[in-house]
Amino acid sequence: YGDHRDLHSFPTRRSSDLRENFTQPEIRRSNLAGLLLMMAAADMGPVERFPFLEPPTDRGISAARRHLTELGALSQEGEITPLRRDMARLPVDPHLARMILAARTEGVLEDVTIIATGLSISDPREIPSDRRDEARLKQQPFTDVSSDFLTLLRLWTAYHGQLERLRTQNKMRNFCREHFLSYPRMREWSDLHAQTIIALKRIGCSAPRNPQPDPDAIHRSVLAGLPTHVARRDEEKKNFRTALGREAFIFPGSVLGKKAPPWIVCHEFVETTRLFGRTVAQIDPDWIERM
Repeated sequence: YGDHRDLHSFPTRRSSDLRENFTQPEIRRSNLAGLLLMMAAADMGPVERFPFLEPPTDRGISAARRHLTELGALSQEGEITPLRRDMARLPVDPHLARMILAARTEGVLEDVTIIATGLSISDPREIPSDRRDEARLKQQPFTDVSSDFLTLLRLWTAYHGQLERLRTQNKMRNFCREHFLSYPRMREWSDLHAQTIIALKRIGCSAPRNPQPDPDAIHRSVLAGLPTHVARRDEEKKNFRTALGREAFIFPGSVLGKKAPPWIVCHEFVETTRLFGRTVAQIDPDWIERM
């Protein structure tokens, strides 16, 4: 419009021609299990009857319901459980909400809330390819050699300890830059944590942070939200066998990347050249049925 240059001077295929005309609607970027959970909490009736402009597939709905059943938000018969209303009121995905609610019983509510909200955002640790060794050295004080989940907890503690000491945003930006951390993501983490604490108080949950939390209690709480993300070491093949029967490996960047615990829980499985488990901790297999 208003540009009268010769059209033949433009390339025949511009990068803009390859893009979608519109961004994907937010509802399609949402976790379908979380959407079903909120609809159930609001008594909106069966999802199949809701007048979506573009309804989710039957397969997607079945997978979301299966996921909610695994988390205890739905019974095996498909009935809504008392747990689901509390899960729906937390501003995180259902599996993370399940971790937080399990932490009430385990006595590590504040610690698991920190971890769960940290898992909700993109990893704030930045590892530039040309400064990899320097970045890992600077982030070494935040690392817990036994668990990626506990590493998140140590990172939070270090950041907020500096925040109380330095107080100004400019100094905190410098701290993050020096330690290869994303300042906006750390702020996002803090904001989401604050929102989650408010939501927990509304459902009657509050607990002071334990200065020496029980790592086993933390990992049992994590396991409650990731019941199918467990894997067992295969001694013959030197890899892991997931709960769904697939071969997997620990992501090399994990603190357990060079170790081989007999049982692990992972926050997510990512498939590239192979199936890798990211954000990993060792677990006791006796916890699985209990949680």
